[in-house]
Amino acid sequence: MNHSLKIWMGCLLILSAVNTIDAQILSTSTYFQVNLDDDMMPISIGSLDVNGIIYGVEADSFINLSSYQDILDNPLIGNLFDTSILENPHAIPIIGDTYFDDVDKVTIIDLDLLNDLLDKDSISFDDIQRIIDNTTIFYNVDIQTEQCIFGTNGRGVKINQQYKYSLSSIFSTSIIDNMETPMLAILAETPTHLRYLGDISAIVPLSDESLIKILDSNNIEVWNKTNSNIILLIEDDNLS
Repeated sequence: MNHSLKIWMGCLLILSAVNTIDAQILSTSTYFQVNLDDDMMPISIGSLDVNGIIYGVEADSFINLSSYQDILDNPLIGNLFDTSILENPHAIPIIGDTYFDDVDKVTIIDLDLLNDLLDKDSISFDDIQRIIDNTTIFYNVDIQTEQCIFGTNGRGVKINQQYKYSLSSIFSTSIIDNMETPMLAILAETPTHLRYLGDISAIVPLSDESLIKILDSNNIEVWNKTNSNIILLIEDDNLS
């Protein structure tokens, strides 16, 4: 199935590159196309079309996933988690309310348990069993997030959206250490629909203020936690 990430009013997405804007201004039929330099900050008010692919930035800027590689390479852990997210990890911070609809499988991993194993010379069967016992898995659920990171294995996220009325801007800012990153900010009442182009992804809280909720098919909340030391692995073999 195709997933839609619905980002409501106040969304903020990190883009790997932004080169061209196509838009209609207010109620006129005016059309314009412009190439932007890195130091420009255009503001658009009115009707807006956005079409492209978001790749994000290298995930190690947010979380050092590679530090867990030896643990995740353990055959017992490998049977529990799909670790292909580590092959080419990229991250897209999503600040506004975001909805992941009808997710086939979600695996919730406690990073504190993995951190406890990093300093050990060897990992025992009991260590592995403790991780397995404290790992939660849900099937066919919806996920609601706020102030989180959407992690990919480099496949990218496609956006093809028309806004009847919006306030938007493209600019560069340094939200991660001193790394300048292109940003797209859109303020609109219309939800933004994004389609992930891969089959394995992840959700990581940005802080303890982040929100993650999991809802079943009846829209009943079955899981809610604000602990920042977790990661949600999303698997869906039918994503295109």
